[in-house]
Amino acid sequence: MSDAGERFHVRLADGRQFGPADPDLLRQWAVERRIPPGAHLVPESGGEAIPAIDHPALRPLLTAPPTMPGAISDARPDAISTLIPYRNPAALTGYYVGVLALIPGVGLVAGPIAVLLGIAGLRHARACAHARGRAHAWVAIALGSLTFLGNGAILFFYLASR
Repeated sequence: MSDAGERFHVRLADGRQFGPADPDLLRQWAVERRIPPGAHLVPESGGEAIPAIDHPALRPLLTAPPTMPGAISDARPDAISTLIPYRNPAALTGYYVGVLALIPGVGLVAGPIAVLLGIAGLRHARACAHARGRAHAWVAIALGSLTFLGNGAILFFYLASR
């Protein structure tokens, strides 16, 4: 603003008036879109009101395009979601299906399902950072693959020996 100590009242088009506000507070109000472009600034010390959009310090703030807030992220995950990725059901389910596939014979069916769920869990973890569950997804892929191959090999050798 022109004078660092100068304070202004903000007069809206409907006649309501707010303030007085120092230059920093006026900038904050402009950033928060609390000062519409049609408002006027009235010096607290008296004098002529000027359009807020004509004030050199407020013009760039009032004419800037509106911004849109970003997605709220879960910056600090809770302890439970670190251990059990409940926000990534594919990875969690794939993990349990992979463990189920350790049962002899079940791995032929459950193994491929665990692999597919693990891949879906990895994709979901990449798309949504708050989902977590990459380790569970990798375990599902590994267990599903190993149990399918192991059960397939056992079945193959059993049938070959007959």
